[in-house]
Amino acid sequence: MMMNEVLQTTGAAAMILVLLISAERFYKLRDLRMLDEAEDDEAVRKAEEAVEAFTSGKS
Repeated sequence: MMMNEVLQTTGAAAMILVLLISAERFYKLRDLRMLDEAEDDEAVRKAEEAVEAFTSGKS
């Protein structure tokens, strides 16, 4: 009887640990994607500024 309780507690702790690690990875991946999108927006803005400066200089 005592061994079952130990195994149940260990199993529950392992499941909680897996859930916490999964949540952490999910949020890290989400943050990386958001950072990547922000960098993309900045790159597009700089490219548009460069094209605008180039085309206005030739006109």
